Amino acid sequence: MFTKFGLPFFFVSILVCLMFLTGCSDDKQATKLQLLKIADVTVDSAETIVSLYAEDSLQVGYNRVYFSMKTTDDGHEVDDAHIMLLPMMDMTDMGMMHSSPYEMPSEELIDGYFQGALVFTMPSYDEGHWTLTVTFHNYHNNKEGSAVFDLMIKNSTDVKALTVGADKYIVTLIDMKEPQVGLNDFEIGLYKKQTMMSFPPVTSASVSIEPTMPSMGHGSSNNVNPVHTVMGRYLGKVNFTMTGDWQVDVNAAINDTTMLSTHYGLTVE
Repeated sequence: MFTKFGLPFFFVSILVCLMFLTGCSDDKQATKLQLLKIADVTVDSAETIVSLYAEDSLQVGYNRVYFSMKTTDDGHEVDDAHIMLLPMMDMTDMGMMHSSPYEMPSEELIDGYFQGALVFTMPSYDEGHWTLTVTFHNYHNNKEGSAVFDLMIKNSTDVKALTVGADKYIVTLIDMKEPQVGLNDFEIGLYKKQTMMSFPPVTSASVSIEPTMPSMGHGSSNNVNPVHTVMGRYLGKVNFTMTGDWQVDVNAAINDTTMLSTHYGLTVE
């Protein structure tokens, strides 16, 4: 069967299918994560280029980080790799170094990236420098190596360092950039400082929150206390009933004898 243009019907069908597939590909590309590239590092010994991305400039607090890898010989996009992270602050003025909490990336791609997280506990300064060492096994070419990224970390008020007796803890606010009137997700990360290099997540705390608006002398109802989800992250709901400056008190019972208390100031627009 032929169309009036003399083309076989099956040929027209193929063209329509190709157009449909191309459209699907464009839609998939359009929904790709919008990320900021931090840097590329080429590891010659592993014949691999490692690229680091984030959702915004890195800052004190919880930062989701994204990695892509490709081989230098054929440009192959690596989709299977084992990655380990080591953030490190070198405080040359004080002659000391320390790490910070982090989440190891998945071994398989999620939305086109190996995804992890870093919790920076202090900003960069003239004599204090953050680096991130990414040690990897590229399963595509079966080579291993390490990429070292020099990082600039901006300051923020998201992290609270708390001491109870001889124990030290890190609390960080997660993804509370633009709170709105109404119910908002309220998420924190909670970690214990065991050594200068080890900050394991606290996974069994009992966390409660209480929002108040000091200038107006009231709080709000319908809040949901955060509960542990994964890797030291606790997720709940906070209800802001009007615009203005709010304070959210956070209490975390680590055990029968250890209670952490802190607060976050948030502006609701």
